[in-house]
Amino acid sequence: MTVKDNVVCLVGDNFATNNKAASLLGVPLVVCVSHKLHLKVKQFINENAQSRRIVDQVQEVMKKCKKVNNTTTICHHTEYEAVLNNVTRCLSTFVMLQCYVILEPVLKNISAIAPKLLSNPD
Repeated sequence: MTVKDNVVCLVGDNFATNNKAASLLGVPLVVCVSHKLHLKVKQFINENAQSRRIVDQVQEVMKKCKKVNNTTTICHHTEYEAVLNNVTRCLSTFVMLQCYVILEPVLKNISAIAPKLLSNPD
């Protein structure tokens, strides 16, 4: 019995490695729908200047939150911590934005971060 005998299909993103593996095994490659959705959302953000600006601004705020003094202050007020966008992670932009929304009330009280918040007019 071979691996091919036990594989019905492969599920994954559209990377060449997955295509090659499916081809060698003689099974179809079922492309992950969440990966396709992620790619479309990423494309939308990159093509929409306002969305790109918001994501970039939140990323900068999250970077400031990761500094030791700010992290300590945040820990005193909530169990949540800052999350950075990671381009290789499918949901990282969503998780970062979700984290920002949760942390924003706490961040308003940190002088090093408050001026960078989206709710603060430029």
